[in-house]
Amino acid sequence: MYDFDTLYLRNAHASEKWDAAIQQGCPPEIAPLTVADMEFRTAPEIIEAVKQTAEFGLWGYTYANAEFKQTVSNWMQHRHNWPAQADWLVNATGVVPALYTAVRAFTKPGDTILVQPPVYPPFFKAALNNGRKIAENPLVFKNGQYQMDFEDLRRKAPGAAIMILCSPHNPVGRVWSQQDLETIAEICAENNVLLFSDEIHCDIIMPGNKFVSAGALPVQYLQNMVIATSASKTFSLAGLGCCSLFIPNPQLRAQFTTQQDIEGGRMNSTFGVVATQAAYQKAEAWLEELLPYIKNNYDYLQQFMQQNLPLVKVMPMQGTYLAWVNFAKLEQDPDKLETFLREKANLFVNNGSMFGAGGAGFARINLACPNQVLQKALARLQAAVQ
Repeated sequence: MYDFDTLYLRNAHASEKWDAAIQQGCPPEIAPLTVADMEFRTAPEIIEAVKQTAEFGLWGYTYANAEFKQTVSNWMQHRHNWPAQADWLVNATGVVPALYTAVRAFTKPGDTILVQPPVYPPFFKAALNNGRKIAENPLVFKNGQYQMDFEDLRRKAPGAAIMILCSPHNPVGRVWSQQDLETIAEICAENNVLLFSDEIHCDIIMPGNKFVSAGALPVQYLQNMVIATSASKTFSLAGLGCCSLFIPNPQLRAQFTTQQDIEGGRMNSTFGVVATQAAYQKAEAWLEELLPYIKNNYDYLQQFMQQNLPLVKVMPMQGTYLAWVNFAKLEQDPDKLETFLREKANLFVNNGSMFGAGGAGFARINLACPNQVLQKALARLQAAVQ
């Protein structure tokens, strides 16, 4: 029913992703595979809802009303089988701004924040840019997949104020198990560490894997967590600025909204609210076609490397549309690797070193693109290596 094969050039549309790549030498007809937004038009049902709002012509101040909150809550209950309550919901313009707000609301300068590298760079920035310290609990690659080092986490949790969890994990693509999440929640609760769970990729789950939200854990853990979600990654809405946070604890919810008021940051995007509601109410069929398309791109990437560039290893991708690829046997130096990929292969991806410890020698490749884009990119890579 839906078209995921057409490439739409975005170099004339103020695209942060495309413009940054062009500034680094990417030809304007080549789609970069960097920033985690899609090269797919969103669902027609969402476009129609936004069109109707545009034609109405009155785009005044908008808030997350009862219908919006219930819509988001219903999606979480229906899609992920966790009892997300509408009255737990607080809106923000995005998960990253919400993370910054949470750091300022729940910690003070000098406090320690736990992260699990290699991980999404704003996790580090939200702490360091606000005068907080970082404690790293690096992931380990064992038995063919990335795993958490719980013994290390137990050593480092005492004295920390917040743990920022990436679930599913960006960039390694791991979907955490119920047991993983319960262990984290228990460690955080025992040490009075607030758990901030970034679940923005929760809908992008590859066949054979099951996403479990932190909000689906036993009720005794819910009072110690903030769960951040958005339709932006799922439905290609990143530019519309609409994020939802579930904060079950009313005291924490009040602390968060008070900090939003201090920052003057409670503005909601009219089109973001409309698009999110349309996505969750009308566009599930689009998502059901998207997921196998992304899985097909992942399978193509993995098979291509095995057959043509066996020194390059593609890590398992259980969730997200971001492939984590090990180029270390090709080139260990991160700067030389980035230069080679960009200048010799015209392959614009995210250098793994930007994700912190464990990222050197890797690259993150965005697979939310037409298959033809991926095929051409890998052909350029193969030619450059040869």
